[in-house]
Amino acid sequence: MVSSDDEFVFSVTRNKTVVNLKIEFKDLSQYSTVAVERRSFEQQNFTLCKYVEVNEEIAKANTIEADDKYPLPAITDCFYRLRLTFPDGGVRTYPAIHLPAVKL
Repeated sequence: MVSSDDEFVFSVTRNKTVVNLKIEFKDLSQYSTVAVERRSFEQQNFTLCKYVEVNEEIAKANTIEADDKYPLPAITDCFYRLRLTFPDGGVRTYPAIHLPAVKL
């Protein structure tokens, strides 16, 4: 998914039971934190799955790549979204990406 404001590209992929998250930013240094949230198709609320405090080293890379440590079962449809916080306290939440269930 490319954000509507063209600030980042967010991809979520599944390899059997492993879910990989990759976010490539245009300028990561403008944010103080990056949070990836997830929910199953049946749930109403999102829960935190990955939280990154942006420091100078992370900002230089402009990329965050990680595995979801505790992914939902592969037989479950999931949604992942980004919540970005600015140094002044402002928060921007983006629409969710659908990760379809797979048959193992």
